[in-house]
Amino acid sequence: MISCGPQDATQILKVVTGQITNITSTSADCSGNVTSDGGSSVTARGVCWSISENPTIANSKTTNGTGLGVYTGNITGLSPNTTYYVRAYATNANGTTYGVQRWLTTSDPGHTTTTLGGIITEDTYLSIDNSPYTITTDVQVAYNCTLTIEPGVIINGNNKYIKIWGVLNAIGSQEEKITFNNINIAPGNNNNYELFVINIQYSIINEGSVYYPTGHAIYGSINIKDSELSDIPLLYIWYPKANCHIERNIFKRCGGIDTGTDHEIKVYIRNNIFFQQQASLYSIPFAISNFASYNSSQTIIEYNSFLSTDKYAIYLRTGYSDANIIATNNYWSTTDVNVINTMIYDKNDDLGCANYIEFIPILTEPHPNTPVFNP
Repeated sequence: MISCGPQDATQILKVVTGQITNITSTSADCSGNVTSDGGSSVTARGVCWSISENPTIANSKTTNGTGLGVYTGNITGLSPNTTYYVRAYATNANGTTYGVQRWLTTSDPGHTTTTLGGIITEDTYLSIDNSPYTITTDVQVAYNCTLTIEPGVIINGNNKYIKIWGVLNAIGSQEEKITFNNINIAPGNNNNYELFVINIQYSIINEGSVYYPTGHAIYGSINIKDSELSDIPLLYIWYPKANCHIERNIFKRCGGIDTGTDHEIKVYIRNNIFFQQQASLYSIPFAISNFASYNSSQTIIEYNSFLSTDKYAIYLRTGYSDANIIATNNYWSTTDVNVINTMIYDKNDDLGCANYIEFIPILTEPHPNTPVFNP
Protein backbone atom coordinates (compact mmCIF):
# COMPACT_ATOMS: atom_id res chain seq x y z
CA MET A 1 0.00 0.00 0.00
CA ILE A 2 1.26 3.47 -0.84
CA SER A 3 0.19 6.11 1.66
CA CYS A 4 -0.32 9.69 0.56
CA GLY A 5 -0.66 12.66 2.88
CA PRO A 6 -1.60 16.27 2.47
CA GLN A 7 0.84 18.54 0.70
CA ASP A 8 1.01 22.26 0.03
CA ALA A 9 -0.27 23.28 -3.36
CA THR A 10 2.71 23.84 -5.63
CA GLN A 11 3.16 27.44 -6.68
CA ILE A 12 5.20 28.04 -9.81
CA LEU A 13 5.95 31.56 -8.60
CA LYS A 14 6.77 31.84 -4.89
CA VAL A 15 7.08 34.91 -2.72
CA VAL A 16 7.43 35.17 1.06
CA THR A 17 6.03 38.01 3.15
CA GLY A 18 8.67 39.08 5.66
CA GLN A 19 8.49 40.99 8.93
CA ILE A 20 6.84 44.38 9.30
CA THR A 21 9.12 46.89 11.02
CA ASN A 22 9.55 50.60 11.71
CA ILE A 23 5.85 51.17 12.31
CA THR A 24 4.89 54.82 12.84
CA SER A 25 1.57 56.64 12.79
CA THR A 26 1.65 56.94 8.98
CA SER A 27 4.20 54.45 7.61
CA ALA A 28 5.94 51.09 8.01
CA ASP A 29 8.39 48.81 6.24
CA CYS A 30 7.72 45.24 5.10
CA SER A 31 10.21 42.89 3.49
CA GLY A 32 9.54 40.31 0.80
CA ASN A 33 11.53 37.52 -0.79
CA VAL A 34 10.91 36.04 -4.24
CA THR A 35 12.27 32.51 -3.85
CA SER A 36 11.22 31.00 -7.19
CA ASP A 37 10.18 32.41 -10.55
CA GLY A 38 9.11 29.05 -11.99
CA GLY A 39 11.09 29.66 -15.16
CA SER A 40 9.44 32.95 -16.08
CA SER A 41 11.14 36.23 -15.22
CA VAL A 42 9.67 38.28 -12.38
CA THR A 43 8.66 41.60 -13.88
CA ALA A 44 7.31 43.28 -10.74
CA ARG A 45 7.50 42.71 -7.01
CA GLY A 46 6.61 44.61 -3.86
CA VAL A 47 4.08 44.69 -1.04
CA CYS A 48 0.39 45.58 -1.12
CA TRP A 49 -1.88 46.65 1.71
CA SER A 50 -5.44 47.49 2.65
CA ILE A 51 -7.70 47.95 5.67
CA SER A 52 -9.46 44.78 4.41
CA GLU A 53 -7.97 41.31 4.57
CA ASN A 54 -6.17 39.67 1.63
CA PRO A 55 -5.02 42.84 -0.16
CA THR A 56 -4.06 42.65 -3.84
CA ILE A 57 -2.16 44.83 -6.29
CA ALA A 58 -5.50 46.48 -7.04
CA ASN A 59 -5.12 48.10 -3.60
CA SER A 60 -2.21 50.27 -2.50
CA LYS A 61 1.18 48.79 -3.34
CA THR A 62 4.89 49.41 -3.64
CA THR A 63 7.05 48.49 -6.62
CA ASN A 64 10.46 47.14 -5.64
CA GLY A 65 12.28 46.07 -8.75
CA THR A 66 12.27 42.73 -10.56
CA GLY A 67 13.74 39.26 -10.31
CA LEU A 68 14.50 36.92 -7.42
CA GLY A 69 15.69 37.90 -3.97
CA VAL A 70 14.95 39.96 -0.89
CA TYR A 71 13.53 43.47 -0.99
CA THR A 72 11.89 45.96 1.37
CA GLY A 73 8.75 47.93 0.59
CA ASN A 74 8.07 51.25 2.30
CA ILE A 75 4.38 51.49 3.15
CA THR A 76 3.26 55.12 3.28
CA GLY A 77 0.12 57.21 3.44
CA LEU A 78 -1.35 55.32 6.39
CA SER A 79 -3.81 56.70 8.91
CA PRO A 80 -2.90 56.80 12.62
CA ASN A 81 -4.26 54.18 15.01
CA THR A 82 -5.51 51.99 12.14
CA THR A 83 -5.05 48.30 11.35
CA TYR A 84 -3.76 47.37 7.87
CA TYR A 85 -3.27 43.99 6.21
CA VAL A 86 -0.12 43.45 4.16
CA ARG A 87 1.10 40.84 1.64
CA ALA A 88 4.19 40.57 -0.51
CA TYR A 89 3.54 40.01 -4.21
CA ALA A 90 5.43 39.00 -7.33
CA THR A 91 4.31 39.09 -10.96
CA ASN A 92 5.52 37.20 -14.03
CA ALA A 93 4.00 36.18 -17.36
CA ASN A 94 1.82 33.62 -15.58
CA GLY A 95 0.20 36.12 -13.22
CA THR A 96 0.63 37.47 -9.70
CA THR A 97 1.36 35.43 -6.58
CA TYR A 98 1.03 36.62 -2.98
CA GLY A 99 2.78 35.69 0.23
CA VAL A 100 1.02 35.06 3.54
CA GLN A 101 -0.92 37.93 5.05
CA ARG A 102 0.52 39.95 7.91
CA TRP A 103 -0.91 42.96 9.64
CA LEU A 104 0.09 46.11 11.49
CA THR A 105 -1.55 48.78 13.59
CA THR A 106 -0.21 52.28 13.20
CA SER A 107 0.62 54.25 16.31
CA ASP A 108 -1.50 57.02 17.76
CA PRO A 109 0.55 60.23 17.84
CA GLY A 110 -1.71 61.57 20.57
CA HIS A 111 -0.83 58.69 22.91
CA THR A 112 2.63 58.44 24.43
CA THR A 113 4.31 55.04 24.24
CA THR A 114 6.55 53.64 26.98
CA THR A 115 9.89 52.24 25.86
CA LEU A 116 11.16 48.93 27.17
CA GLY A 117 14.56 47.26 26.90
CA GLY A 118 17.64 45.94 28.65
CA ILE A 119 18.12 43.60 31.62
CA ILE A 120 15.40 43.38 34.28
CA THR A 121 17.08 42.63 37.63
CA GLU A 122 14.12 43.06 39.99
CA ASP A 123 10.46 42.15 39.93
CA THR A 124 8.81 44.42 37.36
CA TYR A 125 5.16 45.21 36.63
CA LEU A 126 3.93 46.53 33.28
CA SER A 127 0.71 48.44 33.96
CA ILE A 128 -2.07 49.37 31.60
CA ASP A 129 -1.63 53.00 32.66
CA ASN A 130 1.72 53.08 30.83
CA SER A 131 0.54 51.03 27.83
CA PRO A 132 1.34 50.75 24.98
CA TYR A 133 4.96 49.67 25.39
CA THR A 134 7.53 49.60 22.60
CA ILE A 135 10.59 47.37 22.86
CA THR A 136 13.62 49.30 21.65
CA THR A 137 16.29 46.75 22.63
CA ASP A 138 15.98 43.10 23.63
CA VAL A 139 14.54 42.55 27.11
CA GLN A 140 16.17 40.01 29.45
CA VAL A 141 14.42 38.90 32.64
CA ALA A 142 17.07 37.72 35.10
CA TYR A 143 16.83 34.55 37.19
CA ASN A 144 14.90 35.06 40.45
CA CYS A 145 13.04 37.99 38.87
CA THR A 146 9.45 38.12 37.63
CA LEU A 147 8.06 40.24 34.81
CA THR A 148 4.31 40.63 35.35
CA ILE A 149 2.11 42.09 32.62
CA GLU A 150 -1.29 43.53 33.54
CA PRO A 151 -4.48 42.70 31.60
CA GLY A 152 -5.09 44.99 28.63
CA VAL A 153 -1.43 45.92 28.08
CA ILE A 154 -0.19 46.22 24.48
CA ILE A 155 3.49 45.59 23.68
CA ASN A 156 4.95 46.31 20.25
CA GLY A 157 8.16 44.42 19.65
CA ASN A 158 9.57 45.40 16.25
CA ASN A 159 10.87 41.81 16.09
CA LYS A 160 12.88 42.27 19.30
CA TYR A 161 13.13 39.64 22.07
CA ILE A 162 11.82 39.09 25.56
CA LYS A 163 14.21 36.45 26.93
CA ILE A 164 13.28 34.74 30.16
CA TRP A 165 15.82 33.50 32.70
CA GLY A 166 13.34 34.06 35.54
CA VAL A 167 9.54 34.18 35.31
CA LEU A 168 7.16 35.76 32.81
CA ASN A 169 3.58 36.09 34.02
CA ALA A 170 1.48 37.51 31.18
CA ILE A 171 -2.00 36.80 32.53
CA GLY A 172 -4.74 38.85 30.94
CA SER A 173 -8.46 38.40 31.38
CA GLN A 174 -11.30 37.37 29.13
CA GLU A 175 -12.39 41.01 28.90
CA GLU A 176 -8.92 42.59 28.69
CA LYS A 177 -6.41 40.49 26.81
CA ILE A 178 -2.70 41.26 26.67
CA THR A 179 -1.44 41.93 23.13
CA PHE A 180 2.04 41.02 21.90
CA ASN A 181 2.81 42.43 18.45
CA ASN A 182 5.85 41.04 16.62
CA ILE A 183 7.77 39.98 19.74
CA ASN A 184 10.01 36.94 20.12
CA ILE A 185 9.30 35.37 23.52
CA ALA A 186 12.19 33.00 24.21
CA PRO A 187 13.89 31.04 27.01
CA GLY A 188 17.16 32.37 28.31
CA ASN A 189 20.36 30.33 28.38
CA ASN A 190 19.71 28.84 31.84
CA ASN A 191 21.18 25.81 33.57
CA ASN A 192 19.59 22.79 35.21
CA TYR A 193 19.54 24.50 38.63
CA GLU A 194 18.03 27.81 37.57
CA LEU A 195 14.75 27.08 35.83
CA PHE A 196 12.67 29.64 33.96
CA VAL A 197 8.86 29.68 33.80
CA ILE A 198 6.76 31.27 31.05
CA ASN A 199 3.03 31.68 31.79
CA ILE A 200 0.80 33.24 29.13
CA GLN A 201 -3.00 33.39 29.42
CA TYR A 202 -5.73 35.47 27.80
CA SER A 203 -3.28 36.99 25.36
CA ILE A 204 -3.17 37.82 21.65
CA ILE A 205 0.15 37.03 19.99
CA ASN A 206 0.64 38.37 16.50
CA GLU A 207 3.75 37.36 14.56
CA GLY A 208 7.15 37.25 16.20
CA SER A 209 7.69 33.87 17.86
CA VAL A 210 7.10 31.91 21.04
CA TYR A 211 9.60 29.30 22.23
CA TYR A 212 11.31 29.01 18.85
CA PRO A 213 14.48 26.82 18.84
CA THR A 214 17.29 28.75 20.52
CA GLY A 215 20.31 26.72 19.43
CA HIS A 216 21.18 25.94 23.05
CA ALA A 217 19.79 23.71 25.81
CA ILE A 218 16.82 25.19 27.66
CA TYR A 219 15.78 24.51 31.24
CA GLY A 220 12.27 25.45 32.24
CA SER A 221 8.62 25.16 31.26
CA ILE A 222 5.87 26.99 29.41
CA ASN A 223 2.10 27.28 29.80
CA ILE A 224 -0.13 28.98 27.22
CA LYS A 225 -3.88 29.08 27.84
CA ASP A 226 -6.95 30.85 26.48
CA SER A 227 -4.94 32.79 23.91
CA GLU A 228 -4.92 33.48 20.17
CA LEU A 229 -1.67 33.02 18.26
CA SER A 230 -1.33 34.11 14.63
CA ASP A 231 1.50 33.75 12.12
CA ILE A 232 4.18 32.54 14.52
CA PRO A 233 6.72 29.84 13.60
CA LEU A 234 7.44 26.57 15.38
CA LEU A 235 6.84 26.32 19.13
CA TYR A 236 9.63 23.97 20.26
CA ILE A 237 9.05 22.35 23.66
CA TRP A 238 12.47 20.81 24.29
CA TYR A 239 12.65 18.53 27.35
CA PRO A 240 10.76 20.76 29.81
CA LYS A 241 11.56 20.47 33.51
CA ALA A 242 7.93 20.68 34.64
CA ASN A 243 4.60 19.71 33.13
CA CYS A 244 3.47 22.08 30.37
CA HIS A 245 -0.09 23.02 29.42
CA ILE A 246 -1.09 24.30 25.98
CA GLU A 247 -4.84 24.58 26.39
CA ARG A 248 -7.89 26.35 24.91
CA ASN A 249 -5.90 28.36 22.39
CA ILE A 250 -6.48 29.28 18.75
CA PHE A 251 -3.49 28.74 16.45
CA LYS A 252 -3.89 30.48 13.07
CA ARG A 253 -1.33 29.97 10.31
CA CYS A 254 1.30 28.91 12.83
CA GLY A 255 4.31 26.65 12.47
CA GLY A 256 3.13 23.88 14.78
CA ILE A 257 4.19 22.52 18.16
CA ASP A 258 7.16 20.12 18.39
CA THR A 259 7.75 18.25 21.65
CA GLY A 260 10.45 16.14 23.23
CA THR A 261 10.06 14.86 26.80
CA ASP A 262 11.87 12.76 29.40
CA HIS A 263 11.44 11.35 32.93
CA GLU A 264 7.80 11.70 34.09
CA ILE A 265 7.09 15.03 32.40
CA LYS A 266 3.79 15.52 30.60
CA VAL A 267 2.96 18.05 27.89
CA TYR A 268 -0.80 18.55 27.73
CA ILE A 269 -2.07 19.89 24.39
CA ARG A 270 -5.82 20.06 24.89
CA ASN A 271 -8.87 21.93 23.61
CA ASN A 272 -6.96 23.96 21.03
CA ILE A 273 -7.95 24.97 17.51
CA PHE A 274 -5.41 24.51 14.71
CA PHE A 275 -6.17 26.30 11.45
CA GLN A 276 -4.01 26.42 8.30
CA GLN A 277 -0.76 25.34 9.97
CA GLN A 278 2.33 26.41 8.03
CA ALA A 279 5.75 24.93 7.34
CA SER A 280 8.32 26.54 9.62
CA LEU A 281 11.64 25.06 10.73
CA TYR A 282 10.72 21.91 8.82
CA SER A 283 9.48 21.81 5.24
CA ILE A 284 6.24 19.99 6.08
CA PRO A 285 3.38 21.87 7.75
CA PHE A 286 1.96 20.15 10.83
CA ALA A 287 -0.03 21.10 13.93
CA ILE A 288 1.72 18.84 16.46
CA SER A 289 4.85 16.71 16.27
CA ASN A 290 6.98 14.65 18.65
CA PHE A 291 10.60 13.57 18.44
CA ALA A 292 11.07 11.91 21.85
CA SER A 293 8.97 10.47 24.68
CA TYR A 294 11.53 8.85 26.97
CA ASN A 295 10.64 6.78 30.04
CA SER A 296 7.10 7.54 31.25
CA SER A 297 6.93 11.03 29.75
CA GLN A 298 4.08 11.80 27.35
CA THR A 299 2.68 14.34 24.96
CA ILE A 300 -1.06 14.14 25.58
CA ILE A 301 -3.19 15.40 22.69
CA GLU A 302 -6.94 15.43 23.23
CA TYR A 303 -10.10 17.47 22.66
CA ASN A 304 -8.42 19.59 19.97
CA SER A 305 -10.06 20.69 16.72
CA PHE A 306 -7.99 20.21 13.57
CA LEU A 307 -9.72 22.36 10.96
CA SER A 308 -7.41 21.94 7.97
CA THR A 309 -7.90 18.51 6.43
CA ASP A 310 -5.39 19.25 3.66
CA LYS A 311 -2.45 19.46 6.10
CA TYR A 312 -0.87 17.17 8.66
CA ALA A 313 -2.44 17.45 12.09
CA ILE A 314 -0.11 14.96 13.79
CA TYR A 315 3.42 14.27 12.60
CA LEU A 316 5.76 11.69 14.10
CA ARG A 317 9.35 12.63 13.37
CA THR A 318 11.22 9.95 11.45
CA GLY A 319 14.53 8.54 12.68
CA TYR A 320 13.74 9.04 16.37
CA SER A 321 13.36 5.70 18.16
CA ASP A 322 11.36 7.03 21.12
CA ALA A 323 8.98 9.35 19.28
CA ASN A 324 5.36 8.64 20.18
CA ILE A 325 2.00 10.39 20.36
CA ILE A 326 -1.46 9.33 21.48
CA ALA A 327 -4.10 11.44 19.75
CA THR A 328 -7.45 9.99 20.79
CA ASN A 329 -10.58 12.05 21.40
CA ASN A 330 -9.89 14.86 18.95
CA TYR A 331 -12.13 16.52 16.36
CA TRP A 332 -10.75 16.18 12.81
CA SER A 333 -13.38 18.13 10.83
CA THR A 334 -14.44 14.79 9.35
CA THR A 335 -15.51 11.35 10.50
CA ASP A 336 -13.94 9.68 7.47
CA VAL A 337 -11.11 7.54 8.85
CA ASN A 338 -9.40 7.51 5.45
CA VAL A 339 -9.21 11.30 5.46
CA ILE A 340 -7.98 11.32 9.06
CA ASN A 341 -5.23 8.89 8.11
CA THR A 342 -4.00 11.39 5.50
CA MET A 343 -3.77 13.98 8.30
CA ILE A 344 -1.42 11.75 10.30
CA TYR A 345 2.21 10.94 9.51
CA ASP A 346 3.48 7.84 11.31
CA LYS A 347 4.82 4.36 10.62
CA ASN A 348 2.08 3.82 8.05
CA ASP A 349 3.84 6.46 5.94
CA ASP A 350 7.50 5.87 6.81
CA LEU A 351 9.02 2.80 8.43
CA GLY A 352 11.59 5.14 9.92
CA CYS A 353 8.91 6.39 12.30
CA ALA A 354 8.97 4.63 15.66
CA ASN A 355 5.23 4.06 16.13
CA TYR A 356 1.72 4.06 14.76
CA ILE A 357 -0.36 6.92 16.13
CA GLU A 358 -3.49 5.87 17.96
CA PHE A 359 -6.38 8.25 17.20
CA ILE A 360 -9.61 6.29 17.73
CA PRO A 361 -12.04 7.16 19.31
CA ILE A 362 -12.59 10.48 17.57
CA LEU A 363 -14.91 13.35 18.41
CA THR A 364 -17.77 13.86 15.95
CA GLU A 365 -18.12 17.53 16.93
CA PRO A 366 -15.87 20.05 18.66
CA HIS A 367 -15.40 19.57 22.39
CA PRO A 368 -17.52 22.08 24.39
CA ASN A 369 -14.41 23.43 26.17
CA THR A 370 -12.63 24.18 22.88
CA PRO A 371 -12.89 27.81 21.69
CA VAL A 372 -15.38 28.75 19.00
CA PHE A 373 -13.66 29.83 15.80
CA ASN A 374 -15.08 30.90 12.45
CA PRO A 375 -12.37 30.92 9.74
